Amino acid sequence: MKKLFILVLLFPFSSSARAQSVLTLEKCFEIALRKNPEINENKQKIERRRYLYFAGINEYLPQVSLSHSASFSGTQGAPSSSNYSNRVSASETIFSLKTMSAVRKKKISYEKSLADYNVKSASVRYEVARAFLEFLFVQEKLEVNRKIFSLRKQNADLLRLKYEGGRESRGDMLYALALKEMAKTNLKNSRRSVASASQQLARLLGYPIKEKLRISGEFSVPKLDFDLEEKIKALKKSPRILSLKKDIENAEEELFSAKSDLYPKLTASQSVSWTQDREVPSSQNWSLSLNLSLPLFSGGPTYHKNNVRAQTHYLRSLKKNYENTLRSLEADLRQAHLDFLNAVDRASSHLKLLEAVDERYKEARIKYMAGKISFIDLESVEQNLVDAEMERIEFLKTANLNKLLMENILGKTLEDSTGL
Repeated sequence: MKKLFILVLLFPFSSSARAQSVLTLEKCFEIALRKNPEINENKQKIERRRYLYFAGINEYLPQVSLSHSASFSGTQGAPSSSNYSNRVSASETIFSLKTMSAVRKKKISYEKSLADYNVKSASVRYEVARAFLEFLFVQEKLEVNRKIFSLRKQNADLLRLKYEGGRESRGDMLYALALKEMAKTNLKNSRRSVASASQQLARLLGYPIKEKLRISGEFSVPKLDFDLEEKIKALKKSPRILSLKKDIENAEEELFSAKSDLYPKLTASQSVSWTQDREVPSSQNWSLSLNLSLPLFSGGPTYHKNNVRAQTHYLRSLKKNYENTLRSLEADLRQAHLDFLNAVDRASSHLKLLEAVDERYKEARIKYMAGKISFIDLESVEQNLVDAEMERIEFLKTANLNKLLMENILGKTLEDSTGL
């Protein structure tokens, strides 16, 4: 009873500790790899395809069966008779292009599930990284809004004192109070945005939606140092392209299977049986046979020709899709790289502007206190500072999003990020 009481006391604290643990982006990738519902679903699909492939391999192996039968018969006025039979039989496909193709298609299907998993892993990685970045953004915005609220509150308090001393108009005093209330509202909205970002990240990580997460990361100008042309060449090894290659392989196998309808099939069968009128028969019989079959009009007179043509056109369409997708990824990567460079330049140059605007505000505040400028002039400079702060975090967010977009185009997966 005492141990149970201790567990009851410790449970809330352990839950709170988990909720308060600080998550880095790398840690989020590790958690998503284990707990993300879509990732786990695709892992199960891989296992299914793997076992279907293993099951398909048995098409090459002999099929063995055992049987035992007993029969009784008789006529009126005559003694009844009985017959018992034991039988062992085996059959094996010696040559069948259709069977070979069916097994190869199961193997390709398994390999395709691996490629599709990497596509999904890259997609989830992008979603997690974007949710993490959004979380960092709203946290940074919350800090900026706290700073703005502090400025607005100081100005409102100052104008109220000056108004009470007869040195400021009532209109300016009320305007300053209104600005403070607006800043307070923005601060509340920022807190709600943080809660929303936490819920979105928790959903992707497989955590309960209501669990409050805390994250830690650098919200700064991102760096990217790589050879663009080398990365474009590497697109042929990206998950989306590899998945399309498996589609082409499967279509080639479907075409081969369609053509194999005209080829013969050779099977062998053998059996040994014991038949007699007693429970354990001793009279033995055996048989061995080879069967060669050649389909002539399987499916109809024109089935083979039309089926082969259909599979041929399907294969050509997949190859065209492969080429178009590769060209599209290259165009997307080049554009994303240009957008990234532009965003980085804007974010870097804006830091200097922000420094200058902050200095102007400090000077304007001193001048206002000295009575050299009006409150409207001070508020104008202050608004410039507020806008510059907001633009700073927007520019940083855009630059980091463009970096994530390039990584997604290149197909960077959760496993690539965690080293697994």
